[in-house]
Formats: sequence, structure tokens, C-alpha cells
Amino acid sequence: MYSTILDLQLHFSPAFLTLTADDNRDGSLDTTVLTQAIVEADQRIDVLLGLVYVTPFAAPIPALVNELSSILAGQNLARRVPSSTVIVYRGDFSRAASLLDLLAQGKVLLPGAERRTRSISIDPPAEERVFSTCTLEGF
Repeated sequence: MYSTILDLQLHFSPAFLTLTADDNRDGSLDTTVLTQAIVEADQRIDVLLGLVYVTPFAAPIPALVNELSSILAGQNLARRVPSSTVIVYRGDFSRAASLLDLLAQGKVLLPGAERRTRSISIDPPAEERVFSTCTLEGF
């Protein structure tokens, strides 16, 4: 995983995490919910950045990928609750999505990440035509 539950706890407030990831309301964060949010964020990163970079990213994970994973995981958590308390992070979610798009388009480079090489396919020369106007003359 590109980020951890600890990364989420460092990035988001305890109130936000409790609201979005304490399904049984026992006061403890549900690690399954948090892990699933991270996995989904990482899959989104791999799909989009896999066009430009070799994914999945190997350790050490680029710091920007770690940050994007945390923020996108938070966005996944926010979708679980219809509440105005998640508005505070809306700007973070929007900036992360925009940056991810720019990285996927190759307009912004990701330091420390291996870029995917583009291969160019060249067709072998065509064989001489069997049928042509000259060889079909008279038919």
C-alpha cells in the first residue's frame, strides 16, 4: 500500500476518521474500512499513473504518491457519510484529483518514479503485391 492508517491519522482529524470509519460506533476506527479506502485509492493511482509510470510503485514509495494515496483514501472515506463535516477537506480532495490528472498526462513529473517507455511498432515491409493492374490485365 502506498499509504498507511497512520498516514491517514496524521493527515485527517480524529473527528473525521471517527465519523467515516467507525461503523459500529464503538469509538475505535475500523481498520478494514480504512484499509479498503487505501486500497481503492492506490488502485486509482495505478490505473491513472500506469500510463506514464511503471506501476505498482516499488519501495521507497515516492512521497507525492504517499500523499496522494492518503488524500484519495480520505476522499473514499468521505463518500461513506452524507455530512457537512467533510467539507473542510473538499479542497484537498480537489487538488489531489487535479494533480493526479496532471501526473497521468505527463504535464507534471513525479520525482523518483520510473517512467514507462513508449514502444513504437514498425510494421515489416509489405510483400510485393500478388495482384495488380498489370497482372490482372485482360481479366
